[in-house]
This record gives sequence, structure tokens and C-alpha cells, in this order.
Amino acid sequence: MSELHLYDYTDNALRRKGYKKHYEDEHYLVKDKRIYHGGVDSIWGVRDFFKLFYLRSGPISDVIFHTHGSRGYIHLPKGPIRSSNVGLLKNACSQYLAKPATVLFLGCNVAEGDKGKEFMRKAATAMLGHGGGVMAAYTSKTMSIPWLGQRIPKWGDRVLAVVDKSGNVTIK
Repeated sequence: MSELHLYDYTDNALRRKGYKKHYEDEHYLVKDKRIYHGGVDSIWGVRDFFKLFYLRSGPISDVIFHTHGSRGYIHLPKGPIRSSNVGLLKNACSQYLAKPATVLFLGCNVAEGDKGKEFMRKAATAMLGHGGGVMAAYTSKTMSIPWLGQRIPKWGDRVLAVVDKSGNVTIK
């Protein structure tokens, strides 16, 4: 099993240092997993990285998106991932993600409001509907602190989309 950290490679250097620290923390804390990271610019880049890392180490058990976000929106330089296009990841996820898998969106406010919950439901169906798992995102600002890593403030809420093996999604 492997863990894949994806980030916007055009993001400012200080934020990228925060992403790097988060990745390093995971690398030292988790010894039984292969941990990779890569910069992506589009939904197609995400799909291509899934394939690349699957070919290196087999099914990807965990995917962590270190990107900017907004309600129901993951920012990438060549276009966002949102409810209307997240379904484009379905085939890649069914081929390259483990069954079950975990997906974490660390961008600000991704799960906030009705748009956020709609995104979580559609993303969970597309990305985890093939074999179940858990998806998480936050309703508040998140912080990528240089040399400390990605941090979630105490005032935010985490929203979970739990997908059973049949593909049924429950939002918590």
C-alpha cells in the first residue's frame, strides 16, 4: 500500500514548505507504507499521478490533496476539481486506488455548506464507490505553516463521507 500527497506546484514557496513538512512527518511516522508526493496542475494530472504511482507500488491506500479550496472546490492551476467534473476521476480511482481507500482534502472550506456537501457526496461516489472507504474535508480555513506542516484550526469542523463496499455514501 502507498500514500500519495498531491499539491499545486504553482503555489507559493512558503506554502509548499508546509506541504513538504506534512509529507516528512508522515514519512517518519509511518514505516510500513510507501509515501510519495507530486505536484499537479489539473484533474488530468491527478489521474496521471494515480497511474504513475500505482505502477510503482501497487494500489494507493491514501490520497492527500494539499491545495487551496473553497465551498465544493479544489483549486488547481489549469482548472478546479468540483462537483461537475469530479466524476472524471472515477475510472482512474477504480483502477488505481485500494479497496477501501482514504481521501483527504486539506484545502480551506471544501466541505462548507450545501456546495461542500454536494462535492463530498459526488467525490466520494466517484473516487471511492468502487470499493468503499472514507473521505474527509473541512468547513473552515486550514493552514499550511512553513516548517510545521498542514494544520487544521480547532474552530473548524471535519466532514466525513463514508462509503460502504456497495458504493453507498453517508455524510457525517
